[in-house]
Amino acid sequence: MQNDWTRQRGQRSTAISVDEFARRYGLAKEEAERLFKISGPSETDLRILMAAKGIPPISVSTDPVGG
Repeated sequence: MQNDWTRQRGQRSTAISVDEFARRYGLAKEEAERLFKISGPSETDLRILMAAKGIPPISVSTDPVGG
């Protein structure tokens, strides 16, 4: 059963793609997709989920110049 997060709550922040999520946290695409189904595409919700799991991002900045 897929989590229909859009009916349960609104999106809190900017949406990110599964590929971007996987890249930021160094996850396999399958694992990123599984967690994405739980949390939805909200960048804030995904960050909270990963913090709760104790997994820090390996890349936070999307700014190609700095950060």
